[in-house]
Amino acid sequence: AQAATGTGASASALTALRSTLGQNGQLPCITNPALQALLPAQIGSQRTDLPHGASADAYNQCYALAQLAEESAQMNASAAAFCASPTSGPFQIAAVAEAAQQAHQRASWAAATLATFESQQVEKGGDIGWIVTMKQVAKQAADAADEAAENCKVH
Repeated sequence: AQAATGTGASASALTALRSTLGQNGQLPCITNPALQALLPAQIGSQRTDLPHGASADAYNQCYALAQLAEESAQMNASAAAFCASPTSGPFQIAAVAEAAQQAHQRASWAAATLATFESQQVEKGGDIGWIVTMKQVAKQAADAADEAAENCKVH
């Protein structure tokens, strides 16, 4: 699909995509059980339940990266459904397909950043089990986001 020209087509595509996401225009909550298990119980430096060698800032940043990847994959699942709808117009599909590609890039970046952080933590000799889990969640989400973005291109 070719990119939409003009802001009117992009705005209407965004409005249509929001309608597929729900009445409030919000993405669904995180449903990945592995990511939910890692949900920070408390944000801040007073946390006592962190894995060995993990600072609260590092843990929260890694969690946010995994969450970004997961939300990008969820957005792309909605985008793929929108693009497959027979009521979607070609300019709307083009705009949503572009947004899906950008979401895939965000998810891939998050997964790559977590992989880099993991290798840095290995060098420091810290516990990396929690990073590995977050990296796996982000990688799976990036793969799902890619597949959904490709599905948008087909329409």
